[in-house]
Amino acid sequence: MIVLDTHIWVNWIVYGDKGVSRAILEVMDSQPSLAVSAISCFVGECRFGVSFLPGNGRVSD
Repeated sequence: MIVLDTHIWVNWIVYGDKGVSRAILEVMDSQPSLAVSAISCFVGECRFGVSFLPGNGRVSD
């Protein structure tokens, strides 16, 4: 198992396989499972969680 870095996870979710490098995809594919840190998903007054990104203009359509 590997724990995905927040920006890797967000790019992969938003842009699919094109959002991460081939090397990262190969590592992800080689693992039996993937994890994301709880702080990456934190909802609330957190400048680091995914909930912060849309309102900050960091993620868009």
